[in-house]
Amino acid sequence: MSEPPRSRLPIPIAGFTPVFAPRRIARPQWWRGQGSRVAMVIGIASAIFGAWLAQSASQVPVYARSGTVWVGNHALTPTGGGEYDGDAAAVMVQVSPTVIRAGASANVNGSRSLGLCLMTEHSASDMDEACSFMLAGKVVGSTDHFNGQSWARRYSDGREVTIPVPSGGSVIPVPFPVGR
Repeated sequence: MSEPPRSRLPIPIAGFTPVFAPRRIARPQWWRGQGSRVAMVIGIASAIFGAWLAQSASQVPVYARSGTVWVGNHALTPTGGGEYDGDAAAVMVQVSPTVIRAGASANVNGSRSLGLCLMTEHSASDMDEACSFMLAGKVVGSTDHFNGQSWARRYSDGREVTIPVPSGGSVIPVPFPVGR
């Protein structure tokens, strides 16, 4: 009678424990004591970068040039009486020599938005603005300050946006929910 073939499985005849123990992965000596700290630093740096990236959303300029109102690449052409029409509609009314009231209606992210702003001019490079927006049935306010080059807008929910006014453009109220 012939002998059965021997098994080549890594299981010894006496028990069910593997013959080969798993190999430990060799790590550099410095990693053994500092691995968790390195991972923590990488995590914190990633979180800071993510927060910076979220805050540095693309800036949309809003200004007037040659009678046309520009919101980013969208032109609103004058229709008379302080009214503008295009991808959005806007109305601007001079209340006094230093105060302008503006309102706008536009589609933002697929839903209708309404905006109303009251801009007060202190000087050619110092203006303030208080705005209120209706976005998807929710009311959000903002306070804006023009510093000579751009509007610094802070929404009531804490979000901050910079709205640049390019050189050669005129400063106008911004009743558009820029950055939302």
